[in-house]
Amino acid sequence: MQKNLLEEKEITLEKLREQFQNNDFTQTALRPYSEYSAEEIEFHKEIRSYIREHWVEILKDFGIKNPTSCFSKDYPPELMREYLERLTADIVISIERDEIAFNNIWNTFVMPILEKKNCDELADQYLHNTVSALMQTVNIKDLAEVSKEYSADEDFSKSQSTNYPKMDHNKKWNHSRSKIKTESLDELLEDDEDIVQQDLDAESLAITNVTLKEIIEKADEQEKEILKMLSIGCTQSEIAKEIGISQSTVSKKIAKIRETYKDKV
Repeated sequence: MQKNLLEEKEITLEKLREQFQNNDFTQTALRPYSEYSAEEIEFHKEIRSYIREHWVEILKDFGIKNPTSCFSKDYPPELMREYLERLTADIVISIERDEIAFNNIWNTFVMPILEKKNCDELADQYLHNTVSALMQTVNIKDLAEVSKEYSADEDFSKSQSTNYPKMDHNKKWNHSRSKIKTESLDELLEDDEDIVQQDLDAESLAITNVTLKEIIEKADEQEKEILKMLSIGCTQSEIAKEIGISQSTVSKKIAKIRETYKDKV
């Protein structure tokens, strides 16, 4: 059985690397809070808050900009964050409880930082790098992308009043506001079917009675994106936010499409 790292008389960076390379830390069981004193629970929460702060910053660097408050605890990236926070806090408290381990960590890692003039800045940077390394180790970016692609209703917070990820999920899987009976834009293009006229709103009127293929062939790239979002029921304001233009520009684009095909609608 491999010796516990905390039992080593001297902890070095090489030994830390070896420990993580030889052990799958994602299989480590978390300690129940019942094993901690009231003071340790408060310390545990404080450690987790530091990790969470950097986690949110690094998510933005990964291109994941939606607030974590949009998601529930069942959302896979949030489940992983919760696990890593607790695991790290467990390890820190284990080190604090063990005199030999604590002295090793203090002398090897903490004292060299405290001796620097910019120790607070260095400590913050080391924590940031540590959290980033953890997130990359578990491929949190890929996990977030897969979770978005195959989202589930229970992934999203029920208390968030404005929840754009949840709205995207609903439109993708339920087509909750779409009045055009279609599964996807690609299927319409493939089948080359006419869109049946229904009781449509002004936004959807631009693409009725005309084959979608004909519109797409004559539309510019921005108009194509607008048409695609219209076909799944997006509003003008949502389209503007997604594309990065003003709502009035979206409205003008739709008016242009309607004008082009006014003799057919």
